[in-house]
Amino acid sequence: MDAPRRHLRAKVVVSTSRGDGHYGRPVVMAWCEANAVDFIFGLPGNGVLSRMLEPAADDVRTRRAETQAPVLRRYAETRYGAKSWGCERRVAARIEASSMGLDIRCVVTNLRAGSAEWLYDTPAWCMDRLVGAERLGRVEAHLLS
Repeated sequence: MDAPRRHLRAKVVVSTSRGDGHYGRPVVMAWCEANAVDFIFGLPGNGVLSRMLEPAADDVRTRRAETQAPVLRRYAETRYGAKSWGCERRVAARIEASSMGLDIRCVVTNLRAGSAEWLYDTPAWCMDRLVGAERLGRVEAHLLS
């Protein structure tokens, strides 16, 4: 093995990717996990997630109605495993109740640290969409080819 390769193998690099839900494909998440790349991807809602998050959502709806707040936001987390994933992963949810109704948005991650609020809202995780989309698009194209 030549010197540059030895040097590169000895270096530890931490990389984190954030992307919209269409990047959160099983093959991309598996690749990130296999290559020590932390990720936070948007996760489209479904009936199973809605049922899992219903107790927290009901609490937000009730508290908003009781306080007559224009908007009330809460965060929750759960473990969820889509059939196509083959495993459970950490899901953080932002639950927001307003006079317009209930809005639940989720992200899926392999990060172990941080609260649901931190995972969902911390600006430090918000990478430039064009750079992130381009990089994730290249990874996805490579994995699907």
